[in-house]
Amino acid sequence: MTDRYPRFRDSWLIRIGVGMFVLGTGPLWLIIFLDEIGWMNEDNPLGPGILAFLTFWPSLILIAAGVVAVLLARRRVKRDA
Repeated sequence: MTDRYPRFRDSWLIRIGVGMFVLGTGPLWLIIFLDEIGWMNEDNPLGPGILAFLTFWPSLILIAAGVVAVLLARRRVKRDA
């Protein structure tokens, strides 16, 4: 019987949270970057800004919940071993 600690990358809460963070804030960061280097002139990226606003906090909450779940599972495995 092999007891191995749960890993952070195996947590579906963390995976969904990171995916939500990247897909929610990524377009806004891309527009800001392209505007800074001069490839795009975007005065008011309202759509990506709303998307980032709606996905930022839920994604951080999912990531935090995943981290807590993995730490509790590690603690349980360590206690049972």
